[in-house]
Amino acid sequence: MITTTLSESRLARGWPPPSCTSVCGAAETVAARENRVQKAGSRRSGFMSGERDASGSGAPRLMPGFFVRMPFGYVACWGDMELRHLRYFAVVAETLHFSRAAERLHVTQPALSRQIRDLEGELGVTLLRRHRTQTALTPAGEQFLRRTREILAATEEAVLEVRTLGRSLRVGHYGTLWTDYFGAALRRFSRAHRELSLTPVELTPVDLVAALRRDELDFALVGGVSPRLEREFATRRLCALDAVLALAADHPLAKRRRLTLSDLRDADWVVWDEHAFPGRVDLLRTAAAKAGFTPRVVAGVDSVASMFVAVATSGAVGYVLPMTRKLPHSGVVFARLQPPAICFEMHAAWRRESRHAAVLAELAATLAEGSREGAGLRTPTATAPASGRG
Repeated sequence: MITTTLSESRLARGWPPPSCTSVCGAAETVAARENRVQKAGSRRSGFMSGERDASGSGAPRLMPGFFVRMPFGYVACWGDMELRHLRYFAVVAETLHFSRAAERLHVTQPALSRQIRDLEGELGVTLLRRHRTQTALTPAGEQFLRRTREILAATEEAVLEVRTLGRSLRVGHYGTLWTDYFGAALRRFSRAHRELSLTPVELTPVDLVAALRRDELDFALVGGVSPRLEREFATRRLCALDAVLALAADHPLAKRRRLTLSDLRDADWVVWDEHAFPGRVDLLRTAAAKAGFTPRVVAGVDSVASMFVAVATSGAVGYVLPMTRKLPHSGVVFARLQPPAICFEMHAAWRRESRHAAVLAELAATLAEGSREGAGLRTPTATAPASGRG
């Protein structure tokens, strides 16, 4: 390790540049570098001897290292100092006790003491005052600890960022909404993040939330969010989708393509199971109350296929997401609610503490932007129809 102290006057003349006050590359002439090596009495004083710039001109050459500002100037460090030296020093400085620090680091106390002495020798300053009863930081040690924490934090952040590369993000969804309405937005996101792959996982709405809680998903498309969900996760509203009615092919109103809720005040209804689809029963009840009636519920279902079977065999009316019309639906026809009276809100949810939180927030923003491009999607307004957890 090669060290030197740079005066404030030399700094005032612009060397090293401000950007070199943390991990950086330092340019200096070979002659000046060798001169400082000799003055410092470094045990590696010959390790640079005879080095020249590739051109042979003795011009400034980039050397890896970092500068640490100390009370008396800057200490410039080159060589092979390892992060473990900084980690060891940080733990000793925090505990001010070599034995406890050694236990935390799972090393022997003599080995730890030797590492700290090596660090001080390479820096050319005393970082710690050792006494029989206590250990204390010197002013130089206090300053070096602040810079050490910054370097270690920056290193950890860089490692987390790199680990994100090439990772698969587990994205939970229900039904065909994922591709039907967000396909273009997803392709746009994938082009911008070629280092990531999106792995779709299809679950029921309630299972999506449970999987998020168990950290089995990174991101999920869910219905309307409850206060509890908003406390637990980061969320973003993406869109609202107008529900369509499902009727048996032989229903008296089956030939009409547009219906009002008032047309159905005497109808039987098939609703969504509250456990599997929280809040969807309330969507119907709220909308019906505004239309002046209470829906007569004859069945509850936990899947789209079950909804179609119940509607076709019971003669009751159901309400579904618009994209379900693309699924097989023998014996079932569809009608639009006019004016729209029920809508399913769609949100994105992800764990705030996820190491992918930034890229997941970007994914949510991309989907929200894409939702405005999709047919049949809109953002609820103050006068919008009943909406809730879909």
